[in-house]
Amino acid sequence: MGRKQIQKKFAIGFKEALLPPKLEALLASRFEKHFAAACSKNVVPDWKALLAFLRTCQHHYAMITLKTLLNSWCTSSRYNDNSADSCIFGCSHAKDDISHYSSCPHLWKISYLNSRTSFPDWTEQRLLFVEPSLERLEALVIAFTAYHAVKLGHPELRLQATRSHDFDGILALLRHVAQACAIKCGIGRVRFPRATALRVLDPPPSADEVDPHRAQAAAVEASVDDRPFCEPECNDLPTGAHHASCSQAVLTSTRLECHMSV
Repeated sequence: MGRKQIQKKFAIGFKEALLPPKLEALLASRFEKHFAAACSKNVVPDWKALLAFLRTCQHHYAMITLKTLLNSWCTSSRYNDNSADSCIFGCSHAKDDISHYSSCPHLWKISYLNSRTSFPDWTEQRLLFVEPSLERLEALVIAFTAYHAVKLGHPELRLQATRSHDFDGILALLRHVAQACAIKCGIGRVRFPRATALRVLDPPPSADEVDPHRAQAAAVEASVDDRPFCEPECNDLPTGAHHASCSQAVLTSTRLECHMSV
């Protein structure tokens, strides 16, 4: 073997060692490490079918799914932060890691409530390992968004809840954020079929029937001055005004969007 062949062989070996594996292999590796224990026995995800399904979805939704399945949530376990290594929603004896949040009852029940989808019994269904559907994908989007809004947006409230072991404020904030995400993304709305020239049209539906989030938007509007959930910067602002980084500002901005046609 000549000198150039030896260099080529070593170059190929280094390239294979440094570059990440194919996406399907990486998904399978993360599944065995983080999710297999929480799923039913003998569950073997069909990665090709899942990836084909994600290609038909919004790019943002598909990226959230891949971040979830590849353990890319901003959890304390992922960043080796032992100072706050517990479920931020108050689950006892549960860690702040992706394995727990794949089946966290607080997070998923609120997510499915706002997505207006029946709550599945199995983790593999919630994470789209089997029978992926748009409705379950939307619930996953709400769970991802709500977790990071609470985790990264309100550290002082989380610290207070951890010290006092009173998570009522955190869960109330989770409900607010999940509702805001559903309204902003148009998740859970009633979708009516388009009329055709040969179709005899029924009387037009009422505004409440077209947009079931109207009542929720009114409740959001009534709670925008809920100062316990505001950022400290809001204290210097008049009542009804919120700082751009405050979650209440997000809720306020979505009040108009919730009246858009579906």
